[in-house]
Amino acid sequence: QSSQSTTASQGQAAQSNAIEAAEAAHRRADRTIRLGCGEHPLPVGRLLALRPQLEEGGSAGFRIAFPDGSREVIAWIRGFEKKFTETYWLRSPIDLPRGARLQVDATGKCRVTLMMNKGISGPAPRTVP
Repeated sequence: QSSQSTTASQGQAAQSNAIEAAEAAHRRADRTIRLGCGEHPLPVGRLLALRPQLEEGGSAGFRIAFPDGSREVIAWIRGFEKKFTETYWLRSPIDLPRGARLQVDATGKCRVTLMMNKGISGPAPRTVP
């Protein structure tokens, strides 16, 4: 049993280290944008993370609408608790072409801060696992 728990602990530590390394790489944001609820045009760049600010118990859906008509849900937040406000780093950053828009549907008042990089490098990863 002890070898199984040691192996499990090592696996968890490796996963934790990999997550921390990915987050550190993503945190090189060189632009933050603060927006309210509704629909907003976005600058060209790479979306790395979002930090929602909702009313206590509020809910919100965050989507990117692309110029080709496709949409990508980037987050659904339900039962928001202000004491647990956090930044949600995307596993796969999303490259935003000219004409991309953020759509935020929320109950009550809301704001969101986006963390981005100004340029796009490489093909646009469109899925957020």
